[in-house]
Amino acid sequence: MTSVWRPDRGIRRIVVAFAGTAAVLITVGAASGSILMLGLGVWGAIAACALELVYRP
Repeated sequence: MTSVWRPDRGIRRIVVAFAGTAAVLITVGAASGSILMLGLGVWGAIAACALELVYRP
């Protein structure tokens, strides 16, 4: 059994927060037709993916 590296849990929380916020912004932006919210949501999803790739143990 491997132990969980403590800083990895913090990064995981940040990635989940970015992804959750991005999903909400994309949904609201698409529903309301707001390009700004849609764009912010897409950039949040890109940031979540980038963090996951960089900090993968």
